[in-house]
Amino acid sequence: MRTLFLVIALMTGLTSGAQTLKDALFGGKLKSDTGMVLKKGDSLQLLPDSLVKKRADSLKAAAVKVTQSEKTKVSVQATDSTSAATVEETESAPKTNDQIWKQFIDEYSKEIETAVIPSKKIKKGTYTLYIDYAIETDGSVSTVNIICVPENSYLVEQIKTRMMANTPQLHPVLMSNGKPRRALKKQLLKFEKGAD
Repeated sequence: MRTLFLVIALMTGLTSGAQTLKDALFGGKLKSDTGMVLKKGDSLQLLPDSLVKKRADSLKAAAVKVTQSEKTKVSVQATDSTSAATVEETESAPKTNDQIWKQFIDEYSKEIETAVIPSKKIKKGTYTLYIDYAIETDGSVSTVNIICVPENSYLVEQIKTRMMANTPQLHPVLMSNGKPRRALKKQLLKFEKGAD
């Protein structure tokens, strides 16, 4: 009987100061995650606040430096015996896929409007093209599907041969682990043919 009483008293004493996981998580008594990622060679020791602040300041300074270099423009004066030309050189980061693709679409849309839309094979009206394409793991672009509303097979064929056959090389889309993946994208184009 005494041993049973002793065991019950011991268990009550141990659990009275215990904290449940729910209380610890929602009570604010657990420390929050630092948000740091450990890399090969890193130790598990926590960094002092001064070092964390110093790293954050250096990252901010690097970001400011990048934005300043994008805005810096150097104007070079080139003179020739026949003519004078001004060349503007811009220091900036490499173009993103969106910038490359927009430039490509703008360039070829003008070509389609001037060379294809005036054709007699295209009736008057507004044509909406839905282009499904894929950025492959090597950055090349492949055409998945082209739909034209209202249907016009000549326009679709011209888009395939003139535009999608000349797609630019893009940067591969990366997964969270850094490996490239195939990415499906969509593009909407509108062309209008008015009265001749």
